[in-house]
Amino acid sequence: MSYDTEVVIAPAGEPIHLDAAKLHCGVYDTDRDALFPKWITDAREDAESRTSRQLLHARYTLTLDEFPRDSLRIANRWVYCGIIIPHAPLVSVASVSYIDGAGAPQTIASSNYVVSTSAVPGHITPVYAYSWPTTRCQAGAVTVTYNAGYASRFVADATANTLTVTGPVTWAVDAPVRLSNSGGATGALPAPLVTGTTYYIKTASSGVYTLSATLGGAEIDLTDTGTGTHFIGEVPAGILDWMLLQVGTRCLNREGESVVERGQMTAPQFVDGLLDRFRVWLP
Repeated sequence: MSYDTEVVIAPAGEPIHLDAAKLHCGVYDTDRDALFPKWITDAREDAESRTSRQLLHARYTLTLDEFPRDSLRIANRWVYCGIIIPHAPLVSVASVSYIDGAGAPQTIASSNYVVSTSAVPGHITPVYAYSWPTTRCQAGAVTVTYNAGYASRFVADATANTLTVTGPVTWAVDAPVRLSNSGGATGALPAPLVTGTTYYIKTASSGVYTLSATLGGAEIDLTDTGTGTHFIGEVPAGILDWMLLQVGTRCLNREGESVVERGQMTAPQFVDGLLDRFRVWLP
């Protein structure tokens, strides 16, 4: 079945900070600071294209000509009449709508379908005893709006102890979260927050959050705003490593071709392997 996707809310920023990319490349001047962001974006788009993974949270619309009527085998399981989401990981589905036979727009109640966010790729299936409705015979009769990705940027306010998150994804009170940072050798989360630790949403209001160290615990007192770029969520390290290698290639190789007079240049075997385990099978 053919489909089209369109970004509704683009990801904010990039998962790799300028200083982290320069440190990886051994660059300590500022002569190419205008080029590094372009290389980072190229590497991120290349990684997303190769894996069908969305690195930073974004909102998309998926349009289909009709609802699926057949079951699909994905990996080792059958998915009954599933709408396959072409970006992983799927975080949430905002709506499923369609054009009915009379040409009127309709929205399906969320109680009529199941969203599988833990599956890769994520998918939407009708609940028991419910069948997808018949649509008008026209292109793009079905529209699914969804959020996908691993992480969103945030800015800390040490006075208010808050994290202001940019992106379409929201977190509920008591939700567990993990934080990450990109900023090179000096990058650090707002103190006393650290990477590799699970925190809990203490309060949530229009994209502004406070955290607690334990479920239902006291609000964490932030003592500074940290350095580098902060994220709520974690992009897999293997993808970030692959991106840095691609940035390094763009930085060190100034031409489209290289002339080798002696020896043979070969890429280390682990390079493509960094992405292989993240590739998503899409029907």
